[in-house]
Amino acid sequence: MVSNPRSRRVRAFTLIELLVVIAILALLIAVLLPALGSARQSAVRVRCLASMRTLGQGVHLYCDDNGDALPLSGHVGGFGDPDPTGTRLATWSVALLPYLGADGFVRADLEQPTRLAGRLDSWRGSVESLYRCGTDARSFDPPSTSTGVYDGSYGMNVYFVLTPSEIDPLGGGSNRVWRRRDLIPRPGATVAFGEISEGDNADVMVDHFMAHFWSQFDAPSDRVAKTRHGGTANYLMLDGHAVGRAFETVFDPASGTDAWNPAVAR
Repeated sequence: MVSNPRSRRVRAFTLIELLVVIAILALLIAVLLPALGSARQSAVRVRCLASMRTLGQGVHLYCDDNGDALPLSGHVGGFGDPDPTGTRLATWSVALLPYLGADGFVRADLEQPTRLAGRLDSWRGSVESLYRCGTDARSFDPPSTSTGVYDGSYGMNVYFVLTPSEIDPLGGGSNRVWRRRDLIPRPGATVAFGEISEGDNADVMVDHFMAHFWSQFDAPSDRVAKTRHGGTANYLMLDGHAVGRAFETVFDPASGTDAWNPAVAR
């Protein structure tokens, strides 16, 4: 019996069919890539919010151990790196480490300043792992000439450490201060931390926002990363919840909005 050669013929794609398949794949890639990029941005935003919530938990644990006193920022803190040079007034980026589970840091480190000497590498690693947003485009380390400079993604609201005369220079020092958690009238409406702009460099990197200058002197608020996550940035409110918002919802002189000032935050 002679077999039919046609029955053994392998069906192959024609050039036109291959081109059609390639065109369909290219179209699918063009459609899916923006969605994948958006999903990645969303994931980074969610991770940043989670980091800020963890930061908020550290703040509340610190307050529980310190008579409701809020941690200090570099505006009044005793040092800008892990060597407190004899002071127990550690700035928040160090003071919160025992409450955030940072490797090798315990509360006794803050009570005995000499125990923090020589811990710059450990502190720097904690800054990068705990206080960094995935979309912060700045270098992870400042130049060697600024070794002790905080360069995390999050900055504290300076209102919590201001003196009465700083809050109202013309008020004769009669204003209330906001250095304790239990003194804040509306913690859920008051910004505790915001995101620091990528525009900062080693000369101006600090761990707080001088938010009172925005209303007192019409100073620019460009240190805040207002559009890090699309058209919004993340904020940690003092009650511990973190939200993504447009900057105008936390500070807008035209509408009288100022979520940074505990006296007027709504």
